[in-house]
Amino acid sequence: MTLALALTLTPSTQAPIFESLGRWGTLTGPDLPPTLPASLIIPATFDSIADKVAGNANSVNDGFLAIAHEAVDIAFKNNAFAAYFVPIANVFAALDALRSDILARANSSGFVWNFVAEMRFLRVTDDAALNVVPPGVYGVVELAALGATESRGAADNQGWMRAFHAMEKTFKLLGAVPHVAKDWGFEADSSGYVTKFAAASVCQIYSSATKQEFNAYRLQMDPEGTFAGGSAMGLLEACGENA
Repeated sequence: MTLALALTLTPSTQAPIFESLGRWGTLTGPDLPPTLPASLIIPATFDSIADKVAGNANSVNDGFLAIAHEAVDIAFKNNAFAAYFVPIANVFAALDALRSDILARANSSGFVWNFVAEMRFLRVTDDAALNVVPPGVYGVVELAALGATESRGAADNQGWMRAFHAMEKTFKLLGAVPHVAKDWGFEADSSGYVTKFAAASVCQIYSSATKQEFNAYRLQMDPEGTFAGGSAMGLLEACGENA
């Protein structure tokens, strides 16, 4: 999908673009162009999802939208995404903590938050055995960093990993649960080196009762383990086995 845009900048120094430049400085390599209007972004997003669903329907045999987390296209390389189901009562606290972290890292030499955070209200119903949260209404806060491993000349992925790890710890203290189809499960070793999808975090998503109930059904329907593969199986393991 190609979008042709005719952008006209107003000469007013009070325009959002000039306020942005005044606060954050001129745009550099990994930084994004000025934010496009929601009236353009929202329809384009839905069109993009529809295209991907149609493409996957003809090429894969499962229900997953993404078949590779990090796209190979250069325009979308090295992007990092995480999202958390935050209890409604703690949404403001979560967003306030994120704002504070964004400001604290604004002049960092290793990582800066270079994309807007999102928050959407979501009603979860009791219609799936492996829902990660109980039924209810949540504020889903999404973090995004584009060109994360190249941000401000970063030498490796530890800048964004540490930032996401810090936010995940804060959100968990507020009762949040990670979206398991994005980046999550950040853990630091004794030297401070951070990895994602750590076994010690992955095994904590579901209760022992939920794991036992689902595994009993899974073994009944798939006794030979034909569909029991991939890193997601760690969600069904008891904590301590590989943690």
